[in-house]
Amino acid sequence: MSFISILGSNCRNCYRCVRFCPVKSIRIKGSTAQVEEQMCINCGICIKQCPQRAKRVRGDIDRVKELLSGKDRVVASIAPSFGALFPITLSDATSKLLELGFFHVEETAVAAEVVAKEYKKRLESLEDGDFLISSTCSAVKSMIEKYHPSLIRNLAPIISPMAAHGQMLKRTFGKDSKVVFICPCIAKKEEALDPFIHGAVDAVITFTELYDLLEESVSLTGLYGKENESETPRATTGRWFPLTGGILTTAGIKTDLNRGDFLLIDGIEETQAILSDLEQGLLKPKFVEILACKGGCIGGPASVRDDSLFIKRDRLLKFAAEEIDESLISTYSGEVELNRSFKSSIVLSPNPGEKAILEILASIGKTTPDKELNCGSCGYPSCREKAIAVFKGMAELEMCLPYMRDKAENMANLIIDATPNGIVVVDLNMAVKEFNNAAENMFGIKSFAIKGKSISTIMDDSIFYEAIGHNGFLRLKKEYPQFSLVTQVTLLHMENENIVMAIFIDITESERQKQGFETVKQETLLKAQEVINKQMRVAQEIAGILGETTAESKVLLKKLISIVEAGGNNDVL
Repeated sequence: MSFISILGSNCRNCYRCVRFCPVKSIRIKGSTAQVEEQMCINCGICIKQCPQRAKRVRGDIDRVKELLSGKDRVVASIAPSFGALFPITLSDATSKLLELGFFHVEETAVAAEVVAKEYKKRLESLEDGDFLISSTCSAVKSMIEKYHPSLIRNLAPIISPMAAHGQMLKRTFGKDSKVVFICPCIAKKEEALDPFIHGAVDAVITFTELYDLLEESVSLTGLYGKENESETPRATTGRWFPLTGGILTTAGIKTDLNRGDFLLIDGIEETQAILSDLEQGLLKPKFVEILACKGGCIGGPASVRDDSLFIKRDRLLKFAAEEIDESLISTYSGEVELNRSFKSSIVLSPNPGEKAILEILASIGKTTPDKELNCGSCGYPSCREKAIAVFKGMAELEMCLPYMRDKAENMANLIIDATPNGIVVVDLNMAVKEFNNAAENMFGIKSFAIKGKSISTIMDDSIFYEAIGHNGFLRLKKEYPQFSLVTQVTLLHMENENIVMAIFIDITESERQKQGFETVKQETLLKAQEVINKQMRVAQEIAGILGETTAESKVLLKKLISIVEAGGNNDVL
């Protein structure tokens, strides 16, 4: 199982975890990385390599707190790489752990010495033609069980110092006591659940978790350099164990590494290479010591200190060379069951045929071998391996960045070329970068003839400079009489790309229609005014005529009244 999870909201599709995962156990689904538990070997490389801190390790701090609050004795086993990877001395850490409620604190290195002696005994009794592979590194053990099962028979059937120390502590402090192992390794969390170590360890926390635990409980400030020696057993040669060649050094095995009988391997790539060579029978060593992390356990993924490997090694060498009071040196003489066995947990997955691979490659435009760039941007070393991962459901077609870039560019070009609006892109020196089909028709020049030249060759470039000074956005109407063109222009200054894009909308026809409408309106107004004037003149003439007629009628009516009043006297008339 995997003890690593991925926080999807932090994942940014950089595929860095896919690229560095030695067994390609990272599945990309819905553009988000996921850990395929059955495939993962818990090496922790993806955690170290993730720039977005999207990887999370299953923490056991709550489990440790639960143990500390219980009635059983809780004992801490601190891995020998502590001296290189933690910011306080072992004595200080011991004191603080005792303050937190641990009953006892001890170096795992005391068990490493017991385990190293067992390796020496096995190597001395090894038959000709046989060889042993060290099994102390949990990630290497897991890699062999899952991906190189034919080498299981060569794995040294010996438990790790963690498991051995767990047994030793429980025999010393009672079988009901609880052991907490503290180390820089994530794979040890999985090993603690291994049925072959018989529950020797009850919880595993990393140095990072230890730091958080101590920081939560008591400040680490001011602890440097203090001496709080406790009466706990100390290791001697076992402190060399986490370094490359640590088993041989701890066991006191002298050998000439130039002979090829003993191979010392560190680093995940080197591990994969040596396992492949051994599986094919290309090498015939006697003993192969393999540690998945570069430099050995001091290169573990859960270190508090972020120093170079050389500084870590130098610090551990000084830690290993410290003088130790002989009365504190471990003299454990109890029994330890060092034997163990292994089982294959091979990861099976369907393999595509050549036809399926070619179909997948063709679907992302890789129709011929020369189009297989093998750039590794998807996280896989070759296009074919990525196609196989797609077939297995571990990868998506869209992970191919060159394909997606070409697809995006083709789509963008299609949109740009299809739009009826002229699109012109210039750099800050006013050199033309893009000039689409509509712009060609508007300004009467082909793209190839203007690209790379100054835009001032065909038009006034002042609006482009103006856009740079208007917070990157400008909209205005611009006439180009030389092209019989009137445009509505929107200009965008894209600072990150150092370009200015202009979108020209041809409004020449609408401007003509608008001008024609204005002319008709003015003519209509003039005609209307002329009609009004004529109507006023007619009204005035009619009024004049009506006025004269009215006056005459008035005179006649008055005379008629006078006659009537005079009784018809004709003299009135």
